[in-house]
Amino acid sequence: MPVGQSSLAFLRELIFKAKERWEAVPANTRRLVWMLGVGVVAGLVIWVVLAGGKPDFSPLFTDLEQEDAWEIIAFLDEQKIPYELENGGRTVMVPASEVDKLRLSLADKGLPRSGTVGFEIFDRQSLGKTDFERRLDYLRALQGELERTISKMSGIDDVRVHLVLPEETLFVSQEKPASAAVLLKLKPLYSPRPSEIKSIVFLVSRAVQGLAPDNVTVVDSRGNVLFPSSGGSDSLGEDGLEAAGLNAITLTREFENDLARSVEGLLSRVFGPGNAVVRVKADLDLNKQTIERRLFEPAPDPAGLTRSVQELEETFRGTGLPPQNTGPTDANIPGYQAASVQGGESEYSRRETTRNLEINEIREQTIVAPGSVKRLSISVVINRPLDAAQVDAVSRTVAAAIGYDPQRNDQITVTGIPFDTSLADAFGEQETAFSPFFRFLEPYRAYVPFLAALVAVALVYLLGRRRKAPSFGEAIQTAPGGPAVEPSIAVAGEPTFMPSKEEAVEELPEPSRDREQIQIERLIRRNPEIAAKLIHAWIIEE
Repeated sequence: MPVGQSSLAFLRELIFKAKERWEAVPANTRRLVWMLGVGVVAGLVIWVVLAGGKPDFSPLFTDLEQEDAWEIIAFLDEQKIPYELENGGRTVMVPASEVDKLRLSLADKGLPRSGTVGFEIFDRQSLGKTDFERRLDYLRALQGELERTISKMSGIDDVRVHLVLPEETLFVSQEKPASAAVLLKLKPLYSPRPSEIKSIVFLVSRAVQGLAPDNVTVVDSRGNVLFPSSGGSDSLGEDGLEAAGLNAITLTREFENDLARSVEGLLSRVFGPGNAVVRVKADLDLNKQTIERRLFEPAPDPAGLTRSVQELEETFRGTGLPPQNTGPTDANIPGYQAASVQGGESEYSRRETTRNLEINEIREQTIVAPGSVKRLSISVVINRPLDAAQVDAVSRTVAAAIGYDPQRNDQITVTGIPFDTSLADAFGEQETAFSPFFRFLEPYRAYVPFLAALVAVALVYLLGRRRKAPSFGEAIQTAPGGPAVEPSIAVAGEPTFMPSKEEAVEELPEPSRDREQIQIERLIRRNPEIAAKLIHAWIIEE
């Protein structure tokens, strides 16, 4: 048999078997499957229609003033462009495909008007402006450019910069220094580091002519002064802690935290994560010291160290007096006849040497940076009981890790106490109980709406089926071969059955039992043949 015919025969056989199995399924089950399938298809169609019919909105402008938002909305209504308002009307959302085009159109109209203005303010200058107005425009432009630059930093939501630039004077003694104030609106749960505040101060001071870093003030939107600090020790000179960009409290806290994390990381490798808690208290010397030394030592050469040598040599030969020195002042000085030298030849020679020696001197200047450790106190708690040997081992390990110095009177305390984890265990049990279920549903999160639609369809079907189900009395009347009798009436031709006192007590209906169930029990006890025929009729119908 060719391969194509065999594959076709197999496919026909597969379809025939599937059809037989489908026909073997009860009618109610098949009906439910069809309804579920229709619900899935309907949900998919609805989702496609809703997702495809709604455009993807993106923010056009955020944090708008009310006047600017009103003008922008009026422009959008005029252009018949759909929009949405968020954040109390301060954020305008438009279709993503129209964002760039609308921003250009609004910029041509000068919107938003309350935005930051930079040096583009000089692109359109009128001839009628005075010098004061030009100076004011330059101040606004410089403030706006600084705001744009600072707002690019991480963690900053908004910023305002105010500059005070005094007018130039002819006399240096009358000049006033420039100053600046920076207001930062930080993002939620963000705390800037001192180095970041220092960078903002340097940025503003270097961008404005004649502005010293000490004349810059930085505050946040909550009213906290970030620079300078209340202690007045935030000078940005090269002296003190500011050379490292940190104040005393910050430096001490960072040193303690870094040392504690280092020791905890070491102990976690031994006792497991979360089983060791380390606290460090450090006493740091935060004063800058300059030490100068002058050391005098004997020279390695016994003759000493020669600093300079001066030699003078005079020589005279011949008869008579040596030649007189005639200068410009000889006319004012009276001259005298020198005595003549009688006799033969004469000779004069004189030599003088002056040697200046230097001692061996060493000059040293040592600058001790702030932050040296004066004393350390470390407390370690382990989440298990420890014996003396284990405590000693942990103490020696921690001492080696922190650079223990007994001359500084460092102190290390190690304690083994089980932690109280009852609250964490309670949350862990809840998470463990629900985590498998959530992990199972995680890949199907996108299908939750469809599953909800299916559940709704199934509930509607079941409720409708329950309403259409015949009552017990109707089932008896319509049962094939079953006599038309009431459950509580004796059958004709049979003796009347009177229940005993015990059966009467048992037949009392309970509040929680269904009335039809009680009637079925009564019928089975009184007329078992009718009950058997009724059940047989139900089986045939199914």
